This record gives sequence, structure tokens and C-alpha cells, in this order.
Amino acid sequence: MHERLSPSCVTTNDRINFLAAVIVEIGDQVEPGALLAEVDPRDVRNAADQGFAQAQYNLGGMYARGFGVPADDVLAYMWVNLAAAQGILSSRQSRDLLAERITREQIAEGQRLSTEWLGSPTCFP
Repeated sequence: MHERLSPSCVTTNDRINFLAAVIVEIGDQVEPGALLAEVDPRDVRNAADQGFAQAQYNLGGMYARGFGVPADDVLAYMWVNLAAAQGILSSRQSRDLLAERITREQIAEGQRLSTEWLGSPTCFP
């Protein structure tokens, strides 16, 4: 079972805003994994924790592929599920593909973590 995850609640700063903008602008226009391999996972996590859907989607991809973080299908499912809930179409597709290769228990754990994250205090302005 995964430990409780909660937003890191970093304050918004120029670096995170820049990262989120870069991810949104070029995230779907590069070779899969090319952008993720060059990004500090802590920056992506901070942006994801602040609710940037594209960062959540990319963090899920990082966990699914093990780019900069240990590969973890449950956390991958959690993050793409959160992005999908915000309307990111490619995240819905990734979540559904991921669900085809993981167990029902892993899906349930990913959904539990998503719900828990949504109920956590956040740092939105």
C-alpha cells in the first residue's frame, strides 16, 4: 500500500509557472519521454501539486516509464486520473491504457490515492 500523498504546498514561483507553461506548450509536440527525461521531477511534482493538469499528466507518464522517478503503475494511474478529471483527453487515454495492464487492486489503489489527494489541503491562490 502506498503512503498518504499530499500536495507539497510550495508557493507559486516563476520557475514552476515557466515549467507548467513549457509542459502545456510542447508537451504533446515532442517525442514521448523526450521532455520528461530532461525535467527535474521535483519541479513537475510541485506543478502537479498546485493543480496544473498537464503537469499531473506528465508526472503520471514519468511514473509509468520510470523517468526521473522509480517506475510505479499505481502512482502513474493516480496522476493521470487526476489530470483526466480536469479534462485532459490524452490523460484519459493514458489512464485507460494503463488500466488494461494493471490489476484491479492497483486501479483501486490509484483511485483511492486520487480521491485522497483531492481531499488534501492545497496551495491554490
